[in-house]
Amino acid sequence: MTSGDLYKRGSHYFKEKSWKNAIRFFSRAIKLDAEFSDAYIKRGKAYCEQDEPMYNLALLDFNKAVRLKPDDSRIYRARGYAYYMLSKYSKAIGDCNRSLRIDSKQSFLYVVRAMSYLCQDRDRTEAVDDLDQLSENFENEIESLGSFDAEAIDEKPADTSLPGEGESVEGESAE
Repeated sequence: MTSGDLYKRGSHYFKEKSWKNAIRFFSRAIKLDAEFSDAYIKRGKAYCEQDEPMYNLALLDFNKAVRLKPDDSRIYRARGYAYYMLSKYSKAIGDCNRSLRIDSKQSFLYVVRAMSYLCQDRDRTEAVDDLDQLSENFENEIESLGSFDAEAIDEKPADTSLPGEGESVEGESAE
């Protein structure tokens, strides 16, 4: 299997919330392609989602992904959340700021940044400003729901089949 095939299988397990299997396949993809930034991002997210999250391992993956793709807002978003969960509020705020500079419409980040401000006992105006921005983004999203492209509904859905279905992957029995 290629690194792309392993990544796709890991993504399947990620979608199914089978975190350990997802991590296993993302790790295999990374072993084949050490510069596969999306595999680092997804594996880091899987580390965060486990019943007992491994935020420090997630940070290692997010840091590697940042080195590979420094302009990818998804990485800063995920890493900012991991920092927040580890009570590293200044770093969380920094990553939220970086991600929002790339894409200011990420409502989730306004929540994480506002909570980080509040946890630091900073001036509450910064938190209130973020919550105001969150409200404005939400209103804009609601307004845009009425103006979608009807043809987009007819677009072909993405291929969700797993690569090599029925094939045996090292350490895994054939399905």
